[in-house]
Parts: sequence; structure tokens; C-alpha cells
Amino acid sequence: MKKLAITGLLVLCTGITFAQKQGNESWEEENLELEDTKVVIEKEKELELPLANRPFNKIPPQPVSQEGVEDLQYEVQRIPFQGKILEPRVRVLKIKEESPVEPYRNHVKGGLGNYATAYFEGFFNSKRHPDYQLGARVRHLSSGRGPVDRNNSATASSGVGLEGKFFTREAVFDGTAAYSRDRHYFYGYDPALEIEDRDSIRQVFNFYEVSAGIGRNQPDSRFTYNGRVGFSMLDNQYDARENSFNFNLHTAYEINDEVDAMLDSDLWLSDKEDVGDISRYLFRLSPVVKFKVQDALFVHAGFKAVYENDTIENADQLHLFPNLQATYYLTPDFIAYAGIGGDVEKRTLRSLTNENPWVKQGLPVFHTINTFDLSAGVRGKLLNRVGFHTGFSLGAYKNPGFFVNSEEDSTRFDLVYETDNMTRFNYFGEVTYSAGETFRTTLRGDYYAYSVDNLGEAWHRPTYRFNWLGRYNLFEKIIFQADLNLLGGINTLNLANETREELDPIADLSFRTEYIFSDQATAFIRLNNIIGGEYERYRNYPVRGFQVMLGASYSF
Repeated sequence: MKKLAITGLLVLCTGITFAQKQGNESWEEENLELEDTKVVIEKEKELELPLANRPFNKIPPQPVSQEGVEDLQYEVQRIPFQGKILEPRVRVLKIKEESPVEPYRNHVKGGLGNYATAYFEGFFNSKRHPDYQLGARVRHLSSGRGPVDRNNSATASSGVGLEGKFFTREAVFDGTAAYSRDRHYFYGYDPALEIEDRDSIRQVFNFYEVSAGIGRNQPDSRFTYNGRVGFSMLDNQYDARENSFNFNLHTAYEINDEVDAMLDSDLWLSDKEDVGDISRYLFRLSPVVKFKVQDALFVHAGFKAVYENDTIENADQLHLFPNLQATYYLTPDFIAYAGIGGDVEKRTLRSLTNENPWVKQGLPVFHTINTFDLSAGVRGKLLNRVGFHTGFSLGAYKNPGFFVNSEEDSTRFDLVYETDNMTRFNYFGEVTYSAGETFRTTLRGDYYAYSVDNLGEAWHRPTYRFNWLGRYNLFEKIIFQADLNLLGGINTLNLANETREELDPIADLSFRTEYIFSDQATAFIRLNNIIGGEYERYRNYPVRGFQVMLGASYSF
């Protein structure tokens, strides 16, 4: 308290002094000396606080009396509870399914080239439907000029086709209808000869075809089937006609996981109207059982029974052939196989004109009987990129037919038949390299040897064949494709003058480039027969030389 009083007094004096100085500036000059002053501080009051009580001893608890208190008895009773079964309804959130992208249903492509060549092809299909599918196709390829006398060696091929499918839970029904027209000219005459009437050397083939089929639509079923019935008709410029009826049925039954049984049958009826009328038929029945002998050995065993009425002199009516083949997996990537079989190779006027359109009128057509055919080979894969396939076949044949220049007109071809047995040996080798979708190339070579007794040679049949195919996809934008074919050892016979001639080796190199603008539009350039040689595949009939075509395609 003393300190507080002294401090306060000093502060008061200081404030007064400062105030006086501010109020009267001349005060310091008049009173330079302080007078003596005495300050007396008295302390008279004392603060006294009362004494507080401090309890040191706690009050002890009072005793509780137990008198009159009885023991309590407890009984727990179970109450049964049965509620309703809880069935929570959980709603699963689903991502909204995106609408499937409708594929392009229609595709057209066309081009123009030298030799007055025009090309067009179109595919048209109906919208996607779970119950049916419809489609149509049109095509045209023509060249107004050829290697001999310009339009005297022109060619043209056109066609249109319709197809449809109807789906049910049990089966798939389908039907087709098609028409094609091919036009050729007999231009294998002497170039010094002048043709006055161009229509006299023209040949036109009209081909009509309708068919219907039914197949099982349950792939998980043990029993499957596929049947088809069809009718076709071929006629030409010279009123030749061939009507054919076909019926085919394939059935298969899975006995267990290791054994399958199959039965194939087909019936063919034909009526050929040419120089004379010939009715022909062929019925084939082929039961086969496939089974696993060991983990790596698979065998299918059966036979073929063929009944036919070919009118060639030494043809039998009933033929039985073995049908045996074994496949052995040396490793998952290496497979060895061997087989023995035989069959009747059906030959028709349609198949012959597809092979050689310059055949003569009244051509004799007979089946070829493959009495014995032995084959073996090995195929596999190396480093997941290189595939190979090599093997051989040895066959014996009755009534094989060969093209020769006709005795009446050397511009047209006749068929001569080997009445005795002919043997044919073929050895082949194939190598394939694939780098995904970017690059792929295939190289294959075949060697043929024939033993023909009566005819002396296998006329117009090559003794060697070589093929190379390469395809490169650059950045999924530009596609390059090249194809090389070599063919040689072809001997020919001209019955008009009994001359024999070996044709020059054939070397045909083709190249194609396709530029992809989008998923819908592309442009292409095709180069055919780049080497430019007008080689002959059939005697007196040179082919066109270097050919180029520019074109484009579009999908919508």
C-alpha cells in the first residue's frame, strides 16, 4: 500500500509539473528553486478476515436395518416371437446398354481400266432382324478389246443373285436364286485370217440356278443335320443345254466326347441336250466314324459307295472306295497325317466350260474315277509366326479327260480320255510367315508327274506350279498386295495337224494398292500381268498383256 501511494503521488506531481509548464512558459524563469515540502502518510486501517472451520473427521454412515426384508424370487419367462420372413428387394443398378452399332449393310465397288475394261460389283442386305435376313448381289466385268483383233477377243461376265434366310428356334431355312451370263469369242485363229462375221465366233453361256436348304439351329445338340435341294440349267449360243437336279444331306451324331458318327449322301440327275441327248445320274453314300485312339491320335474310318450310269465303255455302275485318315499330334504345333481313299469326280458341261470356255459343240462329258488315292504330310508352326505344310499324294485314275485342239476346228477344244489307268504323283511344300495384321506372306510350290499309257501325255496339264502371295498393311491406312504365279511344263496336241508343242512357261505378276479413306470409302489401283507377256494357258489363245485398273469402293 505504501508503494502504491508513493507511486501515485509521484505521477500526480509529474502531471501537474508538466501541465504548469505547458500553461505558463515563463514559470521556470520566475521560480527556479523549489520550496521545502513535507508529506506525511498515515496508515490507520487494518483488514481482518474471520477464521474458517476445517472439518478433519467425516461423519460415519448409519447402519441399515435388515429387519422385515424378504428374499426376492425371480423367474425368467421366454416369450416366443415369430415374425414375417424378410424379403428385401434389392434393385441392381444397371448401366444403360448402348445401342448396337448397325453395320454397313450395302457395299459397292467399281473401276475402269485399259482394254476398255469396266468393273462393278454390289452387295445389298436387309436391316438386322432376329427372324430373317435378305440379300442381293450384282456384278459385271467386261473388256471391250483383247490381245487379238481388238473386239474379236473381247470378254464379258455379268450376274445377279438373291438369297434369304429364315430363323426359328429349331432350324434355319435358306434359299437362293441366281443368273449369270458369260460372253467369249473363239479368237484362237491364225492372225492373218480376216473374220467377216464377228457373231460367227461368239460364244455365250447362260446359267440359271435355284436352291433351298434347311439346317439344325441348335449347335449344342448331339444330332445335327444340313440338307439342300437345287436345280440348275446351262445353255449356250449353239442351243446346247444341260439340266441338273441336286440333293445333298449331311447328318452327324455325337455318341460321346470321343466318338462321332456322320453320314453324307447326295443325288445328282442330269439331262444333257447337245448333238445327242444323254441322261446321267450319280448317287453317293458315305458313312464315317471319327474317334480318338490316344490323347494325340485321331482316326476317322468309313467308306464311299457310288452308283452311276456313265456311258463310257469301261465304266462300272457301282464303286466302293475306302475312306481312312489318321492324324497324329507330335506336339500341339506339329501334326502328321496320312490317308487312303477314292471317289468318283463328277464332271459336267458347266464345270468344263468354267475351266475352258472355248470347248467345241457336242463335247463328250464323262466322270473321272479316282480308284485309289494315298496322301501323307506334316504341317506345323514355328515361333508362332512361321507355318509350314509339306506332303505328297499318289493317285490312280480311270477315264481322265484332257483338252486338245479339235480336229475339225483348231480354234475349239475337244476332250480325249485315257481308257487305261493313269497315275499322278504330286509333291508340295508351303511356308507362311505372319506378323499379325501388318504383314503376311505365303510361298507354295507343286510338282506333278503323270503316267499316261495310251495318250502319251497329260495334255494341257502343268508339271510344276509356283505361287507367292504377300500382303502389307501400312498404318491401317494403305494396303499393298502382290501375287506371283509361275506355271510350266504344259504339253499340247493339235489334232488338226497332229502337232505337239510345249507352251512357254507362264509368269504372271500382279500388284494391288488400296488406300483407306474411312470405314466407308476406299480407293484402289490394280496392276495385272506386270511382266507384260501375252502367254498362252491354252494353245492358240494368248491372254491380255499389261493391265491397269483404277477404282473405288463405298459402304453404306
